[in-house]
Amino acid sequence: MVAIVGGLWGTAHWTNESLTRPAIAKDAPAAVRGAAAFEGAGFGGIDMDALSTNAIPWRLVAAALVLDERRRDPRARLDVTTLDRVLRRFGFLTGATIVNRAPGASEGATALPLGITAGDVAPIGGSVIRVANLGCAACHAGVTYAADGRALPNRAMLGMPNSSIDLEAYTLAIFRALRRFAGSDLLLPTAGALYPEMNWRERASLRLLVLPLARRRLTELAGVDRPLPFPNGAPGSTNGVAALKAALHQPLLGHGQDDAGV
Repeated sequence: MVAIVGGLWGTAHWTNESLTRPAIAKDAPAAVRGAAAFEGAGFGGIDMDALSTNAIPWRLVAAALVLDERRRDPRARLDVTTLDRVLRRFGFLTGATIVNRAPGASEGATALPLGITAGDVAPIGGSVIRVANLGCAACHAGVTYAADGRALPNRAMLGMPNSSIDLEAYTLAIFRALRRFAGSDLLLPTAGALYPEMNWRERASLRLLVLPLARRRLTELAGVDRPLPFPNGAPGSTNGVAALKAALHQPLLGHGQDDAGV
C-alpha cells in the first residue's frame, strides 16, 4: 500500500506549462521567447493552486457554457462552434490569425481563443485535468483594421488592446452555467462530445475529482449571486486593483461591491 501511494504521489504533476504557448527553437533570441510567452505562456497559472483560486477546469466549464446556450437556444449545436460563439460575446478572439507572431514561432497545441491559456495537471498519478486561465493576450491582443476602418476580428495583433474583453460577463456566465448544470447528468457527456479526444483517464478525472470539487465549491457559494466579491471590470476594462487587493487579503471598499478599481 505504501508503495502504491508513493507511486501515485511521485507521478503527480501539480503544475505545468501552457499548451497554448507557441513552440520556438531552444536557441531562439530573447525577443522571440518573450513574444511567445506574451502570446500563450501560463506564468504559473496552470496548476492546482490556481485551480482553487482563479483558474478553471476547462472541459467542465466549456460543457456548462454550451449547455447553458442550448437552454436558451435549443437549435444551438453541441460542438465547439457553439462554444466559440459564446466566448466571442465576452470579447475573446476565436480562430484569429496573429499577424505579428514572432518569426519562427508556431501555433500553440490547442484551438482555444487567443488569451486563454491551458495545460494538463495531475493531482495524483494517472489523473489528467485540463486547467485554463487567462494570459497576457486576453486583454493585450486586439483586432486589426482594414483601410476603410472595418474591424478584422479574424486578424489579431499582439500588443493591441482588446477593447471588447469583458471578464465580468465571462466570470458571471461560468458561475451561473455551472450552478445550473453541475448536478446535471448531461454535463459529462457534453464534455465528451465537445472533446472526443479525451482518454479514459481524463474522463475519470472529471467524474471522480473535478466534478465533486466543483459541486462542493458551488455549495459553499450557495448564498451569493456572484463568484467574486468585487466587480470584475467592464468591456475593455479589467479590475486589476481589486483583484490584487483580494489576492493580498487587503480590505475592499464596501466589502468589495464598491471597489470598482478606479
